[in-house]
Amino acid sequence: MLQAKNEYDELVTPALMTRQELENLRGQAHVCPLCKQSVVLRAGHKVIAHFAHHIADTCPDIDKGEGVYHERGKLLLYRWLLQQFPSTVTLETWLPDIQQRPDLYLEIGHKKIAIEYQCARISANEIHKRNRGYAQLGITPIWILGANHFKRLHRYRFRLNLFIKQFIHIFSPGFPQTLFFFHPETSEIAIVKDIYETDSKRALGRITICRVGDLMFNELFGSEQFDSMTLLRLWKEEKRRFRAAPLKRQYGTNLVWHQWLYEKGSHREHLPAIVHLPVPTQHLMKTPLWNWQSRLCIDLLIPLTLGRPITLECCIDHVKSHCSPSLHSFKTYHPVYCYLSWLVLLGIMKEVAPNVFIKHQLIPVPNHIEAAIAMDQIMLEELSKKLSTIEA
Repeated sequence: MLQAKNEYDELVTPALMTRQELENLRGQAHVCPLCKQSVVLRAGHKVIAHFAHHIADTCPDIDKGEGVYHERGKLLLYRWLLQQFPSTVTLETWLPDIQQRPDLYLEIGHKKIAIEYQCARISANEIHKRNRGYAQLGITPIWILGANHFKRLHRYRFRLNLFIKQFIHIFSPGFPQTLFFFHPETSEIAIVKDIYETDSKRALGRITICRVGDLMFNELFGSEQFDSMTLLRLWKEEKRRFRAAPLKRQYGTNLVWHQWLYEKGSHREHLPAIVHLPVPTQHLMKTPLWNWQSRLCIDLLIPLTLGRPITLECCIDHVKSHCSPSLHSFKTYHPVYCYLSWLVLLGIMKEVAPNVFIKHQLIPVPNHIEAAIAMDQIMLEELSKKLSTIEA
């Protein structure tokens, strides 16, 4: 732990002290703020100065050894916030009602915020448990991942896996999906906004990297998004990669999808151009874009008669096994609604009433890879034209 209480019941943070102050601190009695058991000062040259319980202690929140990387990052973030909120930010505050201790706790006006600096992998159950606990107390959790989880591939591309996806923030409907990464060695924070998952391992996002000391806390929550032309330009490459990717040995949900395609008498090369369109809330789905979008397209939309209505509820129900349990129907940010919105823009579907659509145009199906790539290009160019007209 980075803090303990002295004989005057004052919180002491040795990591903020000079070497001489640490020497003066040795020999003084300190206790854990939570369990009141005595703790030991550890302040060598290779570790962040901190306090530790004795091995036999039974504190309900006894330190499990978070590591120097985590401790240094937590301390730097604390110093950063302390300059902006000297009277309302606290380090390692114990919340007895939910038996949790966020790395940092902050109050801004009536807003209560818990900041978790997460460097090690933890289970999905633990993440959900902590988030539920904070929700009980009306606290907004902000997860900042260690930069050890961040791998940038390109100006707009980065690695995205199942673990990282759990920390995507959507602070309000319409707010761009956001991830935070912090590197304690360089004091740099990476802010990734407006995230579009392209496959199970990669995503597009607006990436900003800056020194945390040059940033104000409220600047973490800007609403920067891709302009439509940039997104579609980037997506052209993603569509080509999807079509031309060599067929490797399949397993898991991908194997099931390929078997389903075979049963439908189709193949990846024969999928309509409207399959594999960018959806900002794709991280709320269990399967890749092409999986659930192709099922909607082949099972429901292609057979649908022109002019016949279909509801959003029907579409969601058809792919409900592909949806995360956290998704709720009839939200404008639902991935299925986002997908149907693209089809409305293309003129393939028309929304005739809230969440009710009719098929307005036939959906062409390519019969070979060259035709598929050409149709993809035509479709994306058509989207660009439509969007440029709307935004003009």
